[in-house]
Amino acid sequence: MSIRSLEEIGNKKELSRDLNKLAVIYEYLGRLDEAEKECREAIRIYPDFAVAHNNLGVVLYDLKRYDEAGEEYREAIRIYPDFAVAYNNLGVVLYNLKRYDEAGEEYREAIRINPNYAVAHYNLGNLLNARGRKEDAEVEYREALRINPDLAEAHGNLGILYWKTGKKEDAKKELEIAKRLFDEQGREADVKKTEQLLKSLKV
Repeated sequence: MSIRSLEEIGNKKELSRDLNKLAVIYEYLGRLDEAEKECREAIRIYPDFAVAHNNLGVVLYDLKRYDEAGEEYREAIRIYPDFAVAYNNLGVVLYNLKRYDEAGEEYREAIRINPNYAVAHYNLGNLLNARGRKEDAEVEYREALRINPDLAEAHGNLGILYWKTGKKEDAKKELEIAKRLFDEQGREADVKKTEQLLKSLKV
């Protein structure tokens, strides 16, 4: 390959990365149509950019276009087979499509690649909890919190699980931690939801 060809590839990668960064900003601002456009342009310029495929999947998921999101996550994994985030995100899509066994497989693959992936442990905990496997769910929530003690959602869901299994003091402790973390993170809506939950559960 010539030096010029290598330079052209490098320039394409750099431009694609810049467009992908712009897409991430648009997604954060909730400007999803613009985010989708920039992701697709990044991929057009550099088709093997796994991160752009993953980010397009995130945008399509936000738009509730779950099947399309799944396709993008699978493409990201095809390009980069050790992409733990893409496996986790694919698991979330499959969970929303009620394909629970497949979702579990994707979460576990994400964890196999990165055992310290707190969000994947949390998502697997949610799946196990929904399937009635409360002891296994507790293990995953606790592992998520061992890795990331500031994962407010895990404290909240562990608190609900404790309440359902009769551990009311533990439930109160976890829900209060969740409320504090949500407050520290400036997530006012989640603070109010947790306050209402504490009142309704009478813990």
